[in-house]
Amino acid sequence: MSGPICTAVWSETVAQLTKAGKTRWSVPGRLRFPHDLEPAFREYHFLRSLAFMRFAIILAIVLYAAFGALDLFIDPEAAGSIWIIRYAIVCPLALAVLTLTFTRRFRGIAQPILSALAVLCGLGIVAMVAITDPATSALYYAGLLLVIPWAYSVLHLRFGYATAAAATILVGYEVVAIWVKHTPPGILVNNNFFFVSSVIVGVATGYTIERGMRAEFLQQRRIDRERDRSDALLLNVLPQAIIDRLKGQAPLSPEHLVDGCLDLLGPVEVEAGTRRELVAQATEWGPLNWGSEVAAKAAETKMEHLAVLHGNAPDLEELLELLDPIFPRDEIITGIVGPVIGTHAGPRVIGVSFQVVN
Repeated sequence: MSGPICTAVWSETVAQLTKAGKTRWSVPGRLRFPHDLEPAFREYHFLRSLAFMRFAIILAIVLYAAFGALDLFIDPEAAGSIWIIRYAIVCPLALAVLTLTFTRRFRGIAQPILSALAVLCGLGIVAMVAITDPATSALYYAGLLLVIPWAYSVLHLRFGYATAAAATILVGYEVVAIWVKHTPPGILVNNNFFFVSSVIVGVATGYTIERGMRAEFLQQRRIDRERDRSDALLLNVLPQAIIDRLKGQAPLSPEHLVDGCLDLLGPVEVEAGTRRELVAQATEWGPLNWGSEVAAKAAETKMEHLAVLHGNAPDLEELLELLDPIFPRDEIITGIVGPVIGTHAGPRVIGVSFQVVN
């Protein structure tokens, strides 16, 4: 008869840790959390989106400038005025916003600033429509179909800010198309079908993206909470060195297993021969890792001399009932833990030890 002595320790802390409540949406379908959680999401959204915001601004500057090459071919007479909009207003201001993203102040004003930038890009195109002749103004109108999806998706504006920007651009275009350009009704209806459709698609896209990010935020909070619970439980059961090795997903060697069990016993001296014998016994099991075949094999191993030791634990009977299906209850040895384990583990501790039969 040989085999390692396996010890599992529980504490009242486990029950306390599992009482954490669940986070709920304030209103189903509404893109807003309760007031105590919304600021945390906004911070999460900013940190996750900052790199994409910078990329979106750079993309806008490049495309806005590159399309200037078409102005000479589309409307040479108005090209000078259009270039003022492109290169003297929109691109410099977009570059200024890009610079602002590298400052500390940007964190608190990111959404309104980026929303204003989206409006500027859209109204810049509306202004081009206003100053070109009727034959070519419809060609510039197509640029608005690029601004809307850019604002809702690439720029990582939150849904409310993106929608406000899209509505402002839409109103600006309608004013120019109806009262400045006097667009024929047929063309106006056609343009609005495409423009409003792009806004609808943008609204759906923006809502879906933010809804998904909020769900991801909640999931990450749950993962962090469970990780904290796991860390607290492990610290109550295992030495820190063993926890670090387990978190690193490294196999638990026989030497590590023996040293970890000895650490649980406190500052006791173990002769070298005794340690070698324990390591030899643990070596028969091979490296131990979570989810390994060793764990499955252990579940099928016959046990004897199972004992439950505790420090005045109130849930002793509950544990005995849980063990009853795998080990006869009348054969379980119960007792009080000694002062060394009691000092390390604290009151209400429960430990289970057993030997396996080869």
